[in-house]
Amino acid sequence: MNSYTIASYLRISADNGDSAENESIIGQRALISEYIRTHQDFKDAKHLEFCDEGYSGTNFNRPAVQELISKIKNGEANCIIVKDFSRFGRNYIEVSDYLEQIFPFLQVRFISINDNYDSAINKYPAGNMSIAFKNLYNDYYCKDISRKVKSSVNMLRESGKYLSSYEIYGYEKSKESKYKLVVDEKAATVVRRIFDMAVSGKNTSEIAAKLNTDGVLSPMAYKQSKGIKRNWKTLHDRTVWTGTTVYRIVKDIRYTGAVVHGMYQVLSVGSDRSRTLPREQWQIHYNQHEPIISNELYEEAQNRLKKYGAYHAAKRSENKTTAPTPLSSVKIRCGGCGYAMSKRYRDGILYCKQKHYINDNRCVKESIRIEVIENTVLAAVQNLLSVYSSQHEIVRKNKQLPSADLLSELSKLHKEIERVNNMKLDIYKSYSDGDITHEQYLNERETANNQIEQLLSQVSVLENEYDQTQNNISIPSPVAEIFCNRKIIERLTPEIVSALIDTIYIYDTDKIEIKWKFAETGIMKLS
Repeated sequence: MNSYTIASYLRISADNGDSAENESIIGQRALISEYIRTHQDFKDAKHLEFCDEGYSGTNFNRPAVQELISKIKNGEANCIIVKDFSRFGRNYIEVSDYLEQIFPFLQVRFISINDNYDSAINKYPAGNMSIAFKNLYNDYYCKDISRKVKSSVNMLRESGKYLSSYEIYGYEKSKESKYKLVVDEKAATVVRRIFDMAVSGKNTSEIAAKLNTDGVLSPMAYKQSKGIKRNWKTLHDRTVWTGTTVYRIVKDIRYTGAVVHGMYQVLSVGSDRSRTLPREQWQIHYNQHEPIISNELYEEAQNRLKKYGAYHAAKRSENKTTAPTPLSSVKIRCGGCGYAMSKRYRDGILYCKQKHYINDNRCVKESIRIEVIENTVLAAVQNLLSVYSSQHEIVRKNKQLPSADLLSELSKLHKEIERVNNMKLDIYKSYSDGDITHEQYLNERETANNQIEQLLSQVSVLENEYDQTQNNISIPSPVAEIFCNRKIIERLTPEIVSALIDTIYIYDTDKIEIKWKFAETGIMKLS
């Protein structure tokens, strides 16, 4: 009897908190669990679960399915179970490639419960007409739905309907029609105030600072106060006005009563990538809802923005002329407000932009040279290397294989397993192209399978040794991987910084706080 490590895969195409969708995941999980429980083949089998929520099945650019495939390639799982083929994917060609070529030659068992398909039984081989038709149907279903939705959306666009899921700040959805906006007078008053300040000569940062000083809720905070539920991506519970927020409002022609369509275009069906279309390709429908500001006021504000925008565009271009530093790969935040520090490469400094928007005495008031931060971080990393070396020497004196060496060997073995698996696919391609005979193909595949078995056996031995060393001394793996075979670190590199550091916090009190990826935060004085 085979020893299985099962990878169950679940997927839903929407991530909106809808109870029906949540029940779909629960239902898939229950069905697979019951299937595993009632089949003797899977008694005492290891079970891994992979779940993609809010991802289309039209492509394989899904985090969980990519992680699953990586586990398969590394020999960490040898059986996949899904509710039905459409959960795994709706792209006929890609699904067929996995079922008919990749999984069989990696010796991976694939089970689709509702389709009554089990590759180990071969009752319905992957190339069977009924299976192929189901995958083809799933592929066609997505394309047909996409075509119908596009046709319907285009009709609504041409009639000037408002199609966004959420209304823009200053408006709310009409109770009579979800495709129409009505003025939210409380927020609209703020929008009018912003435009008035813009035409009076204030720049966007000054406007944002004034609104924060007066305690005006930002658009996000205002929607939250109204009970609008959404997966807000915010760093803190507190949200504030910024120059960017003000700029977007002043640039938005929809406040004149217009509806705009076609600003973005999705690259392909199922793709999460899109591109911004030129303004001349936008579909602008005027007089579709009550305006908050006049066309004349809007145009006057745009003229003011052009002067302000040209100045800052030149500054941004000048700022980019200097190459980024090793710290460019890590998050650097103000220790007071928690927001990202802004970088000005041409001057080599960091500064907290939020101090222009909010009156918070905790924010970093002065700019700090990037070079000073780099030197302090380098000292912290060198100190870490010293501690690591001491622990590493203790392990050696105990005549145990160092954790770093073990990790390095395990990494090499996993890479070798992946290389041999890829080689198996090349062997199949050579056979299918007629470059080698069937007998040669079988012999080479058998050799590769034996090689993988030996490698997995070595992995098992080393993993046991690694567990034993960890009982005596614990060296975080990111540290071991970076410091392995290093005796000294003279300068920072993006590789070292991104591997060891999660976040750096800067304070006005000449203090830097480093949040490591493997340990508690460390605090050091700036020198």
